[in-house]
Order: sequence, then C-alpha cells, then structure tokens
Amino acid sequence: MKAAVIQSDCFLGDISRNLATHLRFAKMTAKDGATLVVFPELSLSGYLLEDRVKDIALTAKQVTELFDGTGLPDIVIGVGFPERTRGAIYNAYALIRCGAKKADIIGIQRKVNLPTYGMFDEARHFRAGSSLRVHELPGGATAAVLICEDGWHPALPVALAQLPEGMPHLLVVPAASPSRGYRGERPSNLEGWDHAAEQFSRVYGAATLTAQRVGVEDSLIFAGGSTATDHNGTITRAALFTEETIIVDIDIEALSRLRAKAPVVSVRDREILRSTLA
Repeated sequence: MKAAVIQSDCFLGDISRNLATHLRFAKMTAKDGATLVVFPELSLSGYLLEDRVKDIALTAKQVTELFDGTGLPDIVIGVGFPERTRGAIYNAYALIRCGAKKADIIGIQRKVNLPTYGMFDEARHFRAGSSLRVHELPGGATAAVLICEDGWHPALPVALAQLPEGMPHLLVVPAASPSRGYRGERPSNLEGWDHAAEQFSRVYGAATLTAQRVGVEDSLIFAGGSTATDHNGTITRAALFTEETIIVDIDIEALSRLRAKAPVVSVRDREILRSTLA
C-alpha cells in the first residue's frame, strides 16, 4: 500500500478552511497512488483552542459528514478534531473511508495522556481517553493511533501488542509538537520524535507515520519534521517550516511475515505481564 503523511499548517478555529486544506492534499496524494492519507493532531481545528473548543467541537457523525460528496476517491483519511460527546470533549482522531458520494467512519481514537506541563494545559479543555483500538483498513492492513503525547509512553505499544488483533501493521502518530530546545539547526524535540519512530519500527515491527504540524499559533512555533518508516524500517523525513507530503510504500505482507517470525509479545511475556499486574 501507499501511505501519505501530510505536514500541514492550520487556521485556528476555522473548520471550513482547514477542511479545504485536507481535501487539497488528499486529492493530490491520491493521484500519486496513496490509499491512506494522515494529517496532524487537531488538524481540522488548530491546537490552541482553549475555551473556544466548546463552540467548534464536532460529533463523530458531523466530522464524517464533512467528507460526504467531496469527490475524493476511495481512500482512508486520518484527521484530528475536538470530539463532542454527550458528557465530554476529547482530543480525538478519526479514520474515515472516503468515496465519491459518501464517507464512513472506520474508527476514532481519543488521546489518553493529556500533557499539563510547561506550555501545555490540555487536561483543562479535554477529557482523557480510556482505551486503545486496532482498526481494520481496506485491503487487510491494520492500524492504531497514538496521538502526540501517547507516542512517548512505552506502555501503550505493549498494550496494543496484547490485544487479540496483535500489534497493528501501522502506527499513526498525529502530533502538534511545538519547537523547543534548539541546540543546532533542528529543534531538539524532533530528535526524540525520530528516535520514537525508529523504536516503533525496529522493536515493534510497525510501519510508523508521524504527521507533524507546521505554522504559528500565538507563541507556539510548529516546525514540522514529520517522518515515515516503511516495512524495512527505512525512515523518510520531511523538511522543516514548510507544508510537505511524504509518500511511502509499505509491504503489508512483509510486516505480517515479520510479526509471525518474531512476535512483539510472546506467550511467556503475556504470562509475566499477567502475574506482574495481578
């Protein structure tokens, strides 16, 4: 399969203009053969929503309907948005199957770890998610989503590997990681993201699609630095401070063979985990 990572800018609080950005990139990469197109964290709304989040949050049904009748081919698109439910608002990410007339939801992941340190205050505006899911994509591939901070928590990939479906073929990591810690030409936080992508690929055997933001919101500067790893663990990096796309070929069968040969969590591992957590 071909997957596209979109490193995009965003208009804070403007769903309509951001939707237009999504459609433009999705149509462009679909012409290049991409069947999965993933965008950054909160890509439909912007990051620093603060108290405005209550006014622009969407239900899962509403975000899916945004992609009805858009003329997109049969692709899966991953978008970040503030999700409204009856009792709470979540920092969420939807995987949506698009088509010429109607879009359908494949699944939604809610951000589990809401950062509340330094410049971050997400827990004030969002409720934390409480579970992880593996989603089935058309063509037999499986995918899970780790939203930004969740990608830094080692327990979560291990938890995914213990699900009945096992470790997914793809890890989608949408992020809005502000630049900080310059020690050279690149923000030092991007070094950590590179290491995380390599870890997911080499240790867990999952192709990893990390979609980062670019642009400026208030005092936050988003440098980009998106990455994609394929079935061989080869990493491709996007440029900094500009919108860009990465398209990567991923051999799903090769990942399945690798998983069968060297399972991420063995039977003995599961026994140890159960006894430790008992």
